[in-house]
Formats: sequence, C-alpha cells, structure tokens
Amino acid sequence: MRDLHPYDGVTRVFEHTDADPSEGLEIAARLLRLPQGSLVDARYRLSFHSGGSGIIDNLAISIAWREGPAMLDARDDLMNPEEALADPRTQSDFEWLVQDEDAPLPITEAAARFINENRRPFQPACTPSDLWFDTISGVNTWYAFWIAAGRLSFLGFDQG
Repeated sequence: MRDLHPYDGVTRVFEHTDADPSEGLEIAARLLRLPQGSLVDARYRLSFHSGGSGIIDNLAISIAWREGPAMLDARDDLMNPEEALADPRTQSDFEWLVQDEDAPLPITEAAARFINENRRPFQPACTPSDLWFDTISGVNTWYAFWIAAGRLSFLGFDQG
C-alpha cells in the first residue's frame, strides 16, 4: 500500500464510489482492524492530507454488521462514554471533545450528539447505546465506533 502521508501537500481521498475501490477497502479494513476482504456492503470516505500544516485525516466508514458489540467490547483501546468519563486519564479530554457547554447533556447522549453532528450521510444515526471511543480521543485526534441499523460505523479525525 502506498504512503498516505508523504508530506507533499496533496489530499488523498478514497470513496466507496471510486471506479476501483480496492485500495480504499484495504485501508478501511486496516482502520477497523478486520481481515482484508471481510468488509460487507462497505461505504466509506477516507481523506488523508499531509504537508506544511501537518497531518489532517477525516475518516468515515460504515459496513454491514451482524457480530453485535462483543468485538468492540473486547478491545482494550476502546471505552464507552461512561468509562471515558470515569477514567481520570481520559475524562477531561473526552468531556471537552463531546460536551457542548451551552447545552450540556448526560455524557452518553452528548457523545451520540457529537457523532451525529460529524457523521457522513451514508452512516446511520447514532443512538446513546452501542458506542465507543478510542482511549486516545481528544480534541485533535478522535475515533468513534457505533452500531446502528445493522451497521458498524466509524468516524475518525486526526490533526497533528
């Protein structure tokens, strides 16, 4: 696979509507930590930029999902919103990321609202259940997963 961040000021975009989606599917599987060729009914938009401003990645994936939440619950790098709020290592950054100080909500509802404000149209709406964030999630880098409407969806942002 080619280097996605060669610091040349070019934005590389992969979408499920590309004439040849093979490279985008490979990247999507790697981001989800799933075996190559395992993505069913994949929809995605993956944007990678690197240059003088640093790295800016905007990532969105949605796949058919029948596995339930067990795979995500088993990952040690993901937390549901209550866990992120309860953990002193993640609490401040996570709350800063998802909570709207002008319209505060319980943390799980705030996390779902945050996802819904940032998701792509091809991703189903997030409800305040079956959602997780990567433990490194904060204002400049965050990764969210949720299950809704028979789909596993992923959103990611990285500015570094």
